[in-house]
Formats: sequence, C-alpha cells, structure tokens
Amino acid sequence: GNHSLFHPCDGSLPGRSFVTADHDLSKYTVTRAVEEVRATNTLLNAIDGKTKRTFAYPCGDVTIGGSSFYDGLRKDFVAARGVSPAMDVIGSVNLDNVNCYAMNGQTAEQMIDLVKQAMKTHTLLVFLFHGVGGGHPINVGLAEHSRLIHFLKDHEREIWIAPMVDVAEYIQKRQEPQKDKDGFVRIFDGKTLNNWEGDTTYWRVEDSCLVGEVTPQTLLKRNSFIIWQGTMPQDFEIRVEYKISAKGNSGINYRSEKIDGVPNALRGYQADLNGPNTYTGSNYEERKRTTLASQGEKTLLPPVQVSPDSLQAHIANNQWLPKQVIASLGDTATLRAAIKKDDWNEYRIVVRGNRMQHYINGVLMSDVTDNDTVNRKFSGFLGMQVHVGPPMKIAWRNFRMKALQ
Repeated sequence: GNHSLFHPCDGSLPGRSFVTADHDLSKYTVTRAVEEVRATNTLLNAIDGKTKRTFAYPCGDVTIGGSSFYDGLRKDFVAARGVSPAMDVIGSVNLDNVNCYAMNGQTAEQMIDLVKQAMKTHTLLVFLFHGVGGGHPINVGLAEHSRLIHFLKDHEREIWIAPMVDVAEYIQKRQEPQKDKDGFVRIFDGKTLNNWEGDTTYWRVEDSCLVGEVTPQTLLKRNSFIIWQGTMPQDFEIRVEYKISAKGNSGINYRSEKIDGVPNALRGYQADLNGPNTYTGSNYEERKRTTLASQGEKTLLPPVQVSPDSLQAHIANNQWLPKQVIASLGDTATLRAAIKKDDWNEYRIVVRGNRMQHYINGVLMSDVTDNDTVNRKFSGFLGMQVHVGPPMKIAWRNFRMKALQ
C-alpha cells in the first residue's frame, strides 16, 4: 500500500501539534499532494515491481481546502482506506474511503468480538495496526495480537483473510454494474449514496430515489451538486426519470470540472430543468458560457478567441451571444405541453463528439453543436444540482447510462 511520501496531515485541526510546517496538508495544493503520492508509487514500484496498490489517507484526512485530493488519484489505486470504524456488506463498501477499525490498546477479546460480528453479518472488517508489541505510541500488545491471529487461523475456512489490494479488487469486480439488454447500466442503486459524493444536508435516498432538497432552514448561498464518482465515457446516453417541485430549479451537469476550493461545485454543460418548465430541456453551461441553447433551439457555437477568464463580455441576459440558432425544434407552448408538472418525466441526454441533444419524454428540446475549440469539453464529471433560491425538492429514479461508440 501507499501511505504517502511524507505523511502530511492537516495541522489546522485540533490535536495536531505534531504536524510540521513543511508537511502540513492544509498548506498543500491538490497538485502537490497528487504529485507526492505518485512519486511514492514510483518508489514502491522500483522496490517490489507491483503496479496495483491501495492508498491510505494520512491521519484520515481526505481534503485540502474542501477539495478531495484523491479525485486526481482514483485511477492510480484500486481503493483507498479511511479511518471511520464501520463494517459494510460488499455492495455498500466505498472503495474511495474504506472503513476500518484502528487498534490502540484493545484486548484480544475485543478484537475477536469484532471478527465474530463481521462473521455474523457477512461484512468487511479492516483492522488498522500501527504498532504491535511496542515501537509506536499507538500500540497493541504482542500477546493480544497473537491470540487474534490464532483465532483467525482456527476459523480460516469461515473467514477470508487477504491483503487490502486483493480484497478491494474482489469487491470492485462485484460492484461493477450489469448492463441491461439495451446496453445501459444503472449508476444509482436506489438504496445508498455509494459512488456519489455530495453534501448530505441536501442529498439522501428516499423511496428508492435520489432526492435533493433545500428547506427553509438550509437555504443555499450557491448551487450544490452531488457528483458521481464513476468513470464517464466520452460519448454517452443518459436516461433518468425526475420529479421536481413547483418552484424547483435543478439540472444534470456532464463533462464538467470541479472547482478548487469550492466544495460540491461544478463548471460545465448542464441539462437544465425547473418546476415551471421554462428552462427544462435547454443546454446551460454552469459557471461558464451560460445558455448555449434555449428550449426549442438547435444551435451552433462558432470558434471564438475568448478565454474562460474573459467570457462575461460575451454574455447578455444569461445567453451566450456568439451562439447561432440554425433551426427551430418547435414553438415553446408545444414543447412545454410534452412536460408533465408535479409528475414523473424522463430526461434523455445524448452526447456524441461535440454534439449534445436533450430530450424530455422523447421530445427533442435542444440540440447543440459546439465548435468553440477554446471552451468546449469532451470529458469531465457528472453531477445533479440543487439550486439557490426558494425551498425545493427534486427526485431522480431509474438512472441509466451507456457508452456510445
């Protein structure tokens, strides 16, 4: 496993007086953290020749300035171990932050009781040892550890004991979603927020739906997303059903980038929607070029020499001024008649190359071809939005995606 090169911990947290200024994670950039961890992988590979590894968060710290540094390392590791004490069944294990029990002074009986609990519940149990028999301030007695090992040996036919990387690979294969007959995979299991990352103040699972809700007590100062942690294909089709409150405002971001220092934020293309259905189906680029195609528009975005830092001069009334409307997909009254209010609708997103099409209940609402080579994107994150404004609720179900060739 890789536990980083210098074991940087967040020195701004209570009880962290041991953290030196040179290796204070709170003073790192995400880029520095990623580069140091990758350098450690190179060093370990030179020692043992292995290419598959797991990562362990130093001190259990997972963010720098509110941003996860592991996002940039996900493809480098099979899994990452955290420090939260819990046992999970295979389908609920979060391979980006695997739970574990840190041992410090426990007796053999206490450790064996944890093993018995895992055996009874058929769950994953990870032990974290720093020192055994002395040599480290976080320690377990040698005799106690030996009794635990003997118990495991006596029950080796009932318990699978293996290195973290082997267990993680086993879980990874069994968590891979299965394709349906049309080639789609379900990316939300209807039971947990596994593989999704967001602020649980606003996101939960309810009645087999992914629900985002803003209450009078939790009003937002900026838009917030729950972000899928899986690998996005470059070209894809998404089909998902949604139901939104009358004053709700939401959207599906794709090919989007995270924003350093701004938790749960995305910048990029958005399949827009709202309760009154005035925006539903349009293509809005969050935190960037704004509206690329309103309801009923087929647009072409021409090449422009406008950097992402100089966009505002080319935006008016929340519309990207350089866009060219090359065709009408229908009048707004007819299009909105296809969208049900206070009921379930299906959103279909087809993204192939530089063309993006948004459908509601089978009706094409917007069609964008992006020839803006400076500002367009061909990859990025997928996320669901709750919006600033009045209290709102959005529910998603039957979330499916397939890669397009």
